[in-house]
Amino acid sequence: MLVPLIVAALAAVAFLVLWIMGRQSAAAAQAEADEREKALSSQVRDLTGRADGLDRDLSTLTSTHENLQADHAQITAARAEVTADRDRLTSELAATEATVEEQAGRLESQSEQIEILRARVEEAEKKAAAVLARDTGVVIGDQHAVDTEGSPSTLWDLELARSERTWRTSVAINPARDESPFTDAADPVRLAVEIEASALRENVGAAVVVDWAASPVEDPARAHLVVRVAQELLEAAARNHEPTRLVARDTDDSEVNLRLEAMGDGDEVINFIPPQITSDLVDIRDGAGVSITVKTSS
Repeated sequence: MLVPLIVAALAAVAFLVLWIMGRQSAAAAQAEADEREKALSSQVRDLTGRADGLDRDLSTLTSTHENLQADHAQITAARAEVTADRDRLTSELAATEATVEEQAGRLESQSEQIEILRARVEEAEKKAAAVLARDTGVVIGDQHAVDTEGSPSTLWDLELARSERTWRTSVAINPARDESPFTDAADPVRLAVEIEASALRENVGAAVVVDWAASPVEDPARAHLVVRVAQELLEAAARNHEPTRLVARDTDDSEVNLRLEAMGDGDEVINFIPPQITSDLVDIRDGAGVSITVKTSS
């Protein structure tokens, strides 16, 4: 009876020991599990933070990518616009160069025509004064040759051609394209004299102006005479150092009075030797200023 009790007691003790050891092992396992859980939780928090950072970086990169795409689109559009402007300017430049070449060709052709006309007019002018002497009784300078084929209207046309040539070579802004001012001129005599004065201002810097208030001259021979006399006066004015005015006024006897006078308040004396004119149509006087009166009608 005693032996079974002892065996039972030992078994109980052994069971208690095993139970105690099992509890201790379970506690250790639980503690280890808790530690692992804590470590895993920390890792999860760390990974979650990194994931959030990666999400933010991804969002930033996505926004940057979108901005770059927008910038690329703007640059592409600007490049296309610049290319279009370049092509347009290239086309316009080519058209301008073609126009310039065409105008240069026209100007060269016009210059050749002007030179031909100049040569013809200069040859005709050698005979003009003598023909004028035959028709009006006026001799200017030393020209005495007689052209029996000349006429007052022909000489006047030649004088207008010479005046137009002077306008194109010395006054006109665009001689190749500008229309002749004589086409619709109401007073060709006045226009021819004013062109002569403008040419002197352009070519030699002459300080000379024209104050013209005379009536138009209808007779070709008298018109030619008035222009030639005015030219002589303007040539004298061009040699004067002070500003000079050529004044043209009608008189009561169907005449035009051409007077060369100094401008301003000075006492400048105009150095002028009158041309050799022998005619009852012309009256030369030298008073306060050189004055030449030309009879413009019979």
